Amino acid sequence: MSSTTELPNKTIMKNGSRIQTLLNRLPKDFLIKNCLHWIQSQTYPPNATANGVEDEFPMEEWNPLQFYLDPPKSMLKRAIAYRMINVDWRNGFSLGQIAHLELSAIAEGIFSFRWTGSKVFHQQERSLFSNPTLILQMLKLELQSLFIYHTYMLQHPTLPIWLMRIQLHESSKPSSLHLIPSSRRIIYLGVVKNSDILLHNLFLKNDVCHRLFLQCLTRVVDRLQTASFLQPIEITGKSLESLYQILGSHRKANALGAWQIYGNNEIDSSPLDLRPTVLDDKHLHPRQVASNTLSESDRKIATQNRFGDISNQALDRVIITLNHDYLSDKEEELRNASVRRKSLSASNAHRPILTLQFRGQHVFQGIKELCEEGAMDPITVPSYLTGETGKSMLYVYDGLEQDRPTLQGFQETS
Repeated sequence: MSSTTELPNKTIMKNGSRIQTLLNRLPKDFLIKNCLHWIQSQTYPPNATANGVEDEFPMEEWNPLQFYLDPPKSMLKRAIAYRMINVDWRNGFSLGQIAHLELSAIAEGIFSFRWTGSKVFHQQERSLFSNPTLILQMLKLELQSLFIYHTYMLQHPTLPIWLMRIQLHESSKPSSLHLIPSSRRIIYLGVVKNSDILLHNLFLKNDVCHRLFLQCLTRVVDRLQTASFLQPIEITGKSLESLYQILGSHRKANALGAWQIYGNNEIDSSPLDLRPTVLDDKHLHPRQVASNTLSESDRKIATQNRFGDISNQALDRVIITLNHDYLSDKEEELRNASVRRKSLSASNAHRPILTLQFRGQHVFQGIKELCEEGAMDPITVPSYLTGETGKSMLYVYDGLEQDRPTLQGFQETS
């Protein structure tokens, strides 16, 4: 290793359970395609010796290129992985190979883990992440004094996102430098080109390594432009495509037509309020009229107007914290006469705080279908249940979405 603390791509990682688990997670065709690319381009050629292979395969001439050009169709993925580990790369895989496999699998949607993001706030209005290579070089300078590390960058094939994999080693022992560390010591970044959005995996609050890395990342942002800082975005998801479509959107920009009043974050009610509404009440807002009198076609039109096109917002988990009080009629009049969100001094006011968590392949699409079927009211459903906020973690106070203070740069893991 040179005077720097960066590990080169050709550093050999010893074969072990972590590499075996990695290869077992990948499809057969994906493994064959990458092996063929490594051999043909001579990027990471096989490191086994012909003499060592003949003992295990006496009836077969060792020719990795020919094998991966035309592998037996009946050969299972486990056999492919076995050959990679025990025959063609029996001395271990390079760090560059492992990083390339992981980032390629992430880009093709084979690997999925929970992504989140942070937004860069800066004084001047200009695109911050215009040069991902420069960001990576500056990040290396910050990491040198804290970690022994390896970095790898790959451009997403269809999205303007540069994916980065940072592997951190806390120990300088040679034995540990040739083993893949735990998943907590591998950081993934997604730099959205010409944007002030930075995607990353979840930073753990109680992990010293993650705290140090975040400090390095914050210093890089500050050096790129003075007085800049990272602010976490209240969104998580497993799909990079969905996050790319959602990030940067704002409910005021998305609430169009007759429903634009929802974008002002002023009139949403709480789903905890189960009191019956009186349709002839003169104080009743038109939106509170139930949609149970609508025909099926009108209900679907109302649903489409509320939700719009959410095909690209495939969030698999949405967490909403509801802070709402149950008031008597007299207390309700007092609150309506005062400033919204002003706390009441009534001692008998009951204010439960609940956390709702929705899980599924596409949470908001499921809620939309419930509205179309009449199980939920598309007129009175709160706008934060329509995906309009573009967030997957929300804090709602008396029916209105609020900004909840969060420890800068860190996300909860639960």
